[in-house]
Amino acid sequence: PAPPPPPEPQPLVDQATDGPQTAMLKEHARMKVEEFVKQRFVLHVGAHLDGVVLVVSDAVAPILRVSLRLPAPGVEMHSEGLLSGAGLRSTVTLREIGVKANALNPRSGVWEPVLEDFRIGAGIVME
Repeated sequence: PAPPPPPEPQPLVDQATDGPQTAMLKEHARMKVEEFVKQRFVLHVGAHLDGVVLVVSDAVAPILRVSLRLPAPGVEMHSEGLLSGAGLRSTVTLREIGVKANALNPRSGVWEPVLEDFRIGAGIVME
């Protein structure tokens, strides 16, 4: 049998009531929200790949092989600021990426470099 549906959420304050207690609850909620969005946050995310190889084939045999390496620490994203979005500072850093590509020479059956192994890095800061 299927589980029963979740109960409907109940309002904290009766919508028909608009007295001093409601005003006090609304003010308290407003103050809590203001307090919450003034908090600072820090987010740090990183990713790396030991290696990815993409092989492109025609109907018969492979014709192109592309290798990608993103050694640790790889790509890093760091953001900090207020939860309201004020004072937000973000950086994205690509420490190093290695790429190479080889094509299969149909006459000799040997993989020949199309793109020599190279490494590059980059970074961006957004404020």
